[in-house]
Amino acid sequence: MTTTLTILGSAAGMPTVKRNCSGYVLSVDDRLCLFDCGSGVTQEFLRNGFDPDSLDAIIISHMHPDHTSDLPYFIQTLKLEKKQSPLDLYLPDEAINIIRSYLQASYLLESRMPYQLSVESIDGVISLDKGRVKIHPIPNKHLKVVAEDVKEHGYPNRMQCHSFIIETPDKRLFYSADIGSLDDIKEHLENLDLLIIESAHIDFEEIINLIDSRDIKKTVFTHIPDAKEDQIRQVVDSYTGGKKLIMAEDGMVIEY
Repeated sequence: MTTTLTILGSAAGMPTVKRNCSGYVLSVDDRLCLFDCGSGVTQEFLRNGFDPDSLDAIIISHMHPDHTSDLPYFIQTLKLEKKQSPLDLYLPDEAINIIRSYLQASYLLESRMPYQLSVESIDGVISLDKGRVKIHPIPNKHLKVVAEDVKEHGYPNRMQCHSFIIETPDKRLFYSADIGSLDDIKEHLENLDLLIIESAHIDFEEIINLIDSRDIKKTVFTHIPDAKEDQIRQVVDSYTGGKKLIMAEDGMVIEY
C-alpha cells in the first residue's frame, strides 16, 4: 500500500506571496481526499497532475476563508475537467445550507454537473475507499475566540472547527487544522506515523516536549506565517531528539 500526503498550501491566514493557503491531498493507493481548500489550492492540484476522477472527498475543517476560498472554483474546475466519479464534500454543520445556496448562486447547478456532488455534515466518522480509510473528526476551540461576539450580536455561527485522526489499514495520521491551543489535541497525539501541526497558534517548546514524549514518527509544521518562518526553520534545524521534523513547503510530497 502506498500512502502519501501532498501539501498544496502551507500558509497561515495572513496573505503571502510565498505560499498558497491551506490544502492537503491524502493519497492511498491513488484514491484521493483533499483536506481544506484555500486560495491557490486549485492551481496546485492541477500542477501536481492529480486525476480528478481519483478524488473521492473534500473535507473542510472550518469556514475561515484561508481554508475555503478556492472551494467553488475547485468544484467548477472538476466540472470543466469532466470529472465523472462521485464527490463527497464534508463541511461543518453550520455551513451546509450556506454552501449549497452559494454553489447554486454561482451557477454550479446540480442538473449541469457531470459528477454527483454530495454535500454532507461532519457529524461522525467519515469512511472512504470502501472503509479502508477512516477519518475521525475531533472538535477543537479555534473559533471560540469569537464566542462573546456571537452571543452579543445574535449571530448564527456555531464556532465549529475540527482536527482529524486519519486511519488507513497500516498508517495513522493526525491533521490539526487550526486549533485554539495544544490542549485541544494533546490527548490524541499518540501512535502517529505522521503529525501535521499548524504553526500559527502553538507554543513550540510545548509541542517539542509532546513530540519527544509520544510515539510520533514524523512531524510537519505547516500553516506558516511569514513572521515565523525563521523560528520554525531554527526549531527544525536545531532539533536533536531523534524524531523527524519537517517545515512544510507547497508541492512537498511526504511518504509515511
